[in-house]
Amino acid sequence: MLVITPVAILVGVAIGFILLLVYELLHAIVYPKSALVTIGKMKGKLIFVALASYPLQRNRFILMCLLPFVLGILPLLIFMISLPNALFVNGILFGMACMGMISPYYMDVYNVRLVLKQTKSSDKIMFYDEDMCIK
Repeated sequence: MLVITPVAILVGVAIGFILLLVYELLHAIVYPKSALVTIGKMKGKLIFVALASYPLQRNRFILMCLLPFVLGILPLLIFMISLPNALFVNGILFGMACMGMISPYYMDVYNVRLVLKQTKSSDKIMFYDEDMCIK
């Protein structure tokens, strides 16, 4: 039984791509109001970033890295409870879920793995240029 349409999956992936700015905002909202967070697109690349050189407690840093997974988990949960005959909507939700869980996987999960391996729970972590620093 078909529950999604392939064209709708592509529409969902496109919507997920458009949501990359929201993805970066989700990174930014974890920082305190006193932190300067810059959100934008890298020059010459199709990559959006949220940049902040502000130390975060280890758990807050991990939350900052993993929070964008919400953009994949929410559409997946809605997809799982949606009606099987809503083919186009299901396809969009599935495409959004894929994009929302693949996007943060490479760098954000990698950073969390490094932090879990190399830091203590009392450490503060921050990005400086392209490096991750531990205080």
